[in-house]
Amino acid sequence: MSNDTTTWTTTLTAGPTPSASLQLAVNGGARTTTRLKGVCYSPQPINGSSSLSPSLGDLFWDSFAGEGYAIDSWSALWERDLPNLKALGVNTLRVYNMMSRQQNGDGTLPSPWNSGHKFTHRAFLDLCWKHRLFVLVGIALPQQMFWQSQYSASSPVTTFWTNVLSETVAELASHPAVIGFVIANEVDAANVSYCSSVAAPAPDCAGSAQFWWSQANAFAGVVKRLAPGKLAGIANHDDPFICAQAATFMARCDNIDFWGVNTYQPASFDSVFRASGPPSQQRPGYAGLTGAALKPVLITEYGFPVSGRPSPCEPEGITVDAASIQNVASVLQAMLPRAFAEPLNLGTYYFEYCDELWNQSAYVIEDCGTQLFTPPNIYTPYGGPPAASFPNKYWDQDGFGLYGVARGGALAPGAPIWDPSGYPQGPCLPIDTLTPRAATVAALQAAYAAVPG
Repeated sequence: MSNDTTTWTTTLTAGPTPSASLQLAVNGGARTTTRLKGVCYSPQPINGSSSLSPSLGDLFWDSFAGEGYAIDSWSALWERDLPNLKALGVNTLRVYNMMSRQQNGDGTLPSPWNSGHKFTHRAFLDLCWKHRLFVLVGIALPQQMFWQSQYSASSPVTTFWTNVLSETVAELASHPAVIGFVIANEVDAANVSYCSSVAAPAPDCAGSAQFWWSQANAFAGVVKRLAPGKLAGIANHDDPFICAQAATFMARCDNIDFWGVNTYQPASFDSVFRASGPPSQQRPGYAGLTGAALKPVLITEYGFPVSGRPSPCEPEGITVDAASIQNVASVLQAMLPRAFAEPLNLGTYYFEYCDELWNQSAYVIEDCGTQLFTPPNIYTPYGGPPAASFPNKYWDQDGFGLYGVARGGALAPGAPIWDPSGYPQGPCLPIDTLTPRAATVAALQAAYAAVPG
């Protein structure tokens, strides 16, 4: 690992138009202001699953060996991707999970929590630093750590994640490529993180909300204690009721440096940053918060699927064509500059680098008279009603990527992602191949090139 050090700080100016900025100091030198021009990066090879695997999407760990065994890392993925990411004009990646310990292969948790291998992440972060790509590290704390109705101080889940959070942050704290940590992704919900004014409030939702925000602040406090000079934040849904209903709780989160927002607005960011809704139901947005609740904002996800309406009679289950790609590119051309024009916004992470197959599951299509596809599937199309505000009218679980994915070399469509037969054991090679969606790539490159820092 490099002996370099990086320190990240934010500044906030309140007033009628609040603004924020982000400063970086390298090796204790002068602070320079920078904007985060990012991509969400969570590579998951076809037939893998980030949600069910022992690593929960963390494919960034180092190779390791012991007596009679050797395990190769996923370095072939990073070595394929990082030069492409740098060429996009990206200066930062958001990864959704790194963890010092993994789940058992069947999804259960190790007991004791540290009985398994301790995973480190030096090689990936060193490669990022070589390319001057900064990393916003996710820790995939589950909702059981935040939802009062599901939390138990003595449960195996609490024991595992409390210790893994501290151990992982301590491992990564000194690496120069690390910006900071996102302590959870989209674990917020109505009547959990605020009392809903739309549906009937749940019993003691105020107590649940207070618990939720106090947990968020406590976990961010772990980051501030173990990783001084790095940032701590949390990524929530683009839910306008958060600012309207939870401001009192948010003001108590003194350990949190920024509010992360996963947003997919196609025409305006007003509902994120400013008052929105009918005059009688105005909701403030993040720029409308006051006092200690007002913090810098980071757009932790922004993008749209390039797929059209999925056809149940197509074996791949999803249609991507040039018109779909161009529709998304046109929206990005208009909206990305607006994201960076928001004074409170520290930066934007495009969702996502490639079709990363988050919601992998097995299914069979039988409604066309014959069985057309058997598990494991490549794509999981969304089967609900049209989403009128989306460029292509549908939200598909996959198809968000700047790059499409296909199996590498002669690997069969149903081939597993891991080869346990070799020495060392390691990923099935060759790695999946990527095909750029040229229009969306160009739109992102142009938007990022126009932003200094």
